[in-house]
Amino acid sequence: MNTDDATKKSDLRALLVIVGLIGLAIFLISDSWRDPGPEEFVKGEEGAWAPRPLHIGEVGFVSSGIGKEAIIVATKEELEEILKTQVANDDGARDQLISAKQALFVPNMTRIMLMESEGSGRKVRILEGDAAGRSGWVPDEWIKSSETK
Repeated sequence: MNTDDATKKSDLRALLVIVGLIGLAIFLISDSWRDPGPEEFVKGEEGAWAPRPLHIGEVGFVSSGIGKEAIIVATKEELEEILKTQVANDDGARDQLISAKQALFVPNMTRIMLMESEGSGRKVRILEGDAAGRSGWVPDEWIKSSETK
């Protein structure tokens, strides 16, 4: 093997090492390799990462995940009644309860502030739109802590 071939192989190895080190540096700097921190996400029941729950006084969003609107009712008891009709798949009874209780309808992803938390219900204050300033109860799963829909 002549010295030119040995020099070329040595240069190629050095280049590969440099490219590898640059790739490793980018990977470490990007933070994409690490688990999200507790300020952003928490471990869910099955061990998967999930957005951390909204805490009282924090601003988030309400989204029913169904249609274009979320229903907000005045009391926790009204919320429980409406949820029972949904579990029973009784749309007629649910619609009667909603109209009798003067429920608010807000677009999904309306900004809210979490005011109270009890059982599976959350009391929120609406921060934007026609219903801004009003408050009511929604199911826990409709509360989003960030715009990650």
